[in-house]
Amino acid sequence: MTGNTLSPSLTIGFAHAAYQLRDEFLTRNRKAQSFEVRSLSELERRVGEADILVVSGLWRNELVRRAPKLRLVQSISAGTDQFSKAMLSARGIKLASAQGANEIAVAEHAMSLMLALTRQLHFARDHQAKHYWLELTSIDRFCLQEEDSVPVRTRKCSRRLPDREGRLRRLLASVERDARHRRHRARGRGHLKSAGSAGRRTRT
Repeated sequence: MTGNTLSPSLTIGFAHAAYQLRDEFLTRNRKAQSFEVRSLSELERRVGEADILVVSGLWRNELVRRAPKLRLVQSISAGTDQFSKAMLSARGIKLASAQGANEIAVAEHAMSLMLALTRQLHFARDHQAKHYWLELTSIDRFCLQEEDSVPVRTRKCSRRLPDREGRLRRLLASVERDARHRRHRARGRGHLKSAGSAGRRTRT
C-alpha cells in the first residue's frame, strides 16, 4: 500500500443497509477488490473474503470466527461499543472509528433545534396539524376571495379584486387618519401641560 492507493491484492467489504459506500469508494480507488452487502445474512456469507471491513449496524462479534483474512474493521459510526475489543485484539484485527466525521453536522443540528425551540416552531407545527390559524385582521378579511377563501396581500387584493379597490383605499385612509388624530391629540395635551407649568412659574 503506497500513499492513498490500496494494494490490488486487498479485498474490501462494505456492509450497510442503505449507504452507497462502494459507489463512493470506486470513484477514489479502482484497483483494490471490493464487494458490498445490504443484510446480515449476506455479510455472514461473504465476510471471509474481506481483508478490510467497513461496517456499523450490521456488525456481530461472531463474524470474527468467519473472517480468517480480516485485518482491519472500519466502523462507519463514531461509537465502537458494539465491537468486542478483546475478540478483535486476540485475532490481531485493528479497529478504527469515524469519530469526528459528523461533528459539524451534529453541532449545526443541535443549534437549529435550540433556535426552533426559541421560536416555538413546535407549537406552529401542532397548530398546522390541527388546522388552527390566528384570527384574521379586518384588512385580511376584506381581502378574502369569496370562492376559495385564500387571504392575499393588500397590494394583490387591489389588483385582483378591482371592484373593491375603492373600499380598500377608504379603509386604509381611515386607519391612517385615526392614527394622525391620535398623534395630534397627544401633542396637544403635551402643549397644554407645558403652558400650565409655565403659568404657575410666572405667578410665583
